[in-house]
Amino acid sequence: NSIKSIQRKVFIVTVKTLGDIETIRKSGFEVLYEDKLSVHVAVQGDYERFIKVLSTCGINGLDIETQKLEEVFLHYYGREVGLS
Repeated sequence: NSIKSIQRKVFIVTVKTLGDIETIRKSGFEVLYEDKLSVHVAVQGDYERFIKVLSTCGINGLDIETQKLEEVFLHYYGREVGLS
């Protein structure tokens, strides 16, 4: 496994309706945080499916939260030794 293949990205999605948040919640992706019409979603490698889910929603905004280098290495090496 490469570090890039296990790197988790957090997307901040602003939607048009509460129904759109429900669609994202039911999609199986990890929802980290919700606030009104904004949701933080963790995606690890399955970007095509994530985009397909978003295409069924009304989207007002999309941003990405950068992961700290320490988090990437801890996640990678933790998995290597069976800690995660």
